[in-house]
Amino acid sequence: MTGKRLLAVDVGQLTDSGSQEDARRLLADAGATFPAGFTDADFVVDDYDVGYMPTTAFFDKGGYYRSSLGVGLSAGDLADNAAGILE
Repeated sequence: MTGKRLLAVDVGQLTDSGSQEDARRLLADAGATFPAGFTDADFVVDDYDVGYMPTTAFFDKGGYYRSSLGVGLSAGDLADNAAGILE
């Protein structure tokens, strides 16, 4: 796999932040054009350090989880984390 991929996974039902329908409506209202899915697997919140919404998780080219950043992600944060895994 080459390039960068963006995927949204809603965990609102695991964090009492809303339902799948709430997430669908939010994505539609925001005009999101990237793939989005849902999970009811409890381990996702712990394994990927989901503490706040949104949380951005970074995976390397092999698909292995590397890090997560919560709310307030800046362009610099994104660039710093992506650079380390895209090299």
